[in-house]
Amino acid sequence: MYNTKVIHQILVRMKEDAFNRNKYHGICFNLKHYYEHFGNADQEHSNYEVSEFIFECFTSLFGKYEPFPIEKERRIHYSHANEDKWDLRTKFGNARFKLLDDMIKYCEDKLESRK
Repeated sequence: MYNTKVIHQILVRMKEDAFNRNKYHGICFNLKHYYEHFGNADQEHSNYEVSEFIFECFTSLFGKYEPFPIEKERRIHYSHANEDKWDLRTKFGNARFKLLDDMIKYCEDKLESRK
């Protein structure tokens, strides 16, 4: 089971500070990378736990699991591999920050429901 509090903290850091995200990767890659370092889990468990969170979160947000909710298609995702995926001057950058806000809210709701 993933640690919602740690995931929430990582997502907030990603939003607030460009140094806490790799500009060439999206939310999921960055989340997996930092969860491994801050979530006190080894790489195999980190990937599983973050994947579990992403599946639940995206299913809740979109009504089904959506593997590439920003670019929509994997080939488009890789065709823009050398571009800043967080650039607010692009539609993908704006959509990424909107999704990040939604994921933060999802975590907050989940944490609140546990009280």
